[in-house]
Amino acid sequence: SGTAWGPARGRYDSHLPLDQQLITFLRSVIDFHSRPESRRLARVVVSKLLTDPALAQELFGNAKIFESTLLKWMEQAQQDERLRTFNTAIVARQVLSMLE
Repeated sequence: SGTAWGPARGRYDSHLPLDQQLITFLRSVIDFHSRPESRRLARVVVSKLLTDPALAQELFGNAKIFESTLLKWMEQAQQDERLRTFNTAIVARQVLSMLE
């Protein structure tokens, strides 16, 4: 898999089943967090973030890359009338929290 994003790269595709797109994205998140180099980097980053709360807020506040990608995907699916309207920000945060 050459990238952390998987085949769909987090982009909404109106021609593919929603469950297939979501599964592909969520697997890419799990794969990213499971890679040894990601875990090593996370240890270094967490140790720095513990000493600098402002940096932690800047990096992980409302701009998490996976969360913003999932949020955008859900909003596009709603605009395409393939997903019911709901609070996408809360759902994206909950889904990714379950994975983490």
